[in-house]
Amino acid sequence: MYMINTLLDDYNKKYTRKRKNSLGCLKELNKTSIENTMIRLEDCKENLLIYKRRFNVITTLKYGEKLGKDQDGNYNIFHNGYFQQMARWWYTENRYKTFDYIEKDLDEFTKYLETYYNNILMSDGFKYSRIAKDPPFMKIATFNDDLNFFIKQMVTGVYTLKKTYTDNVENASIFGTKIGDAKAKEIVRYIDHKITRMLYYKNMFLQMCK
Repeated sequence: MYMINTLLDDYNKKYTRKRKNSLGCLKELNKTSIENTMIRLEDCKENLLIYKRRFNVITTLKYGEKLGKDQDGNYNIFHNGYFQQMARWWYTENRYKTFDYIEKDLDEFTKYLETYYNNILMSDGFKYSRIAKDPPFMKIATFNDDLNFFIKQMVTGVYTLKKTYTDNVENASIFGTKIGDAKAKEIVRYIDHKITRMLYYKNMFLQMCK
């Protein structure tokens, strides 16, 4: 009996040491995962600041206004009015260029949203932090709120642009060619698609940080 108890004691000691070692390794792994997630979050923050500056014109767009770009690639506005079309002609702006602008930039922005979702919200570091509701989770949740608010601004801005081109198509006197009408309709369809994608990610982000 003494021998059996001794063997059991040895086993329990070894098991306890092994369990402690396993827990220590798991905590270290969790810590590393969280640190990696927070590094990637800093990249997301920097990119969001860039998008806020780049798309400031879009987020403040008013009905009837149209977009153009200067030589440095910055957006500018052609205000609604009698001389709008003349000004756009003078600066060689048209619907084809507008479509190219928003296609390139909105594609890039929605890819950014996808990257944020995959690299941050689906990361092991976020999952550990979400369970613990620790400071890293709170930092991610704060950024998440900021990003969702910006998505809302972007959706409002591009919807305003869509409304402008939708009404242009419905008012035949605005356009001089069928090709122009077709390109305006293409802009409207594309914006509809991107609004759907942005709202999809916004809803996903809200669910993940509850």
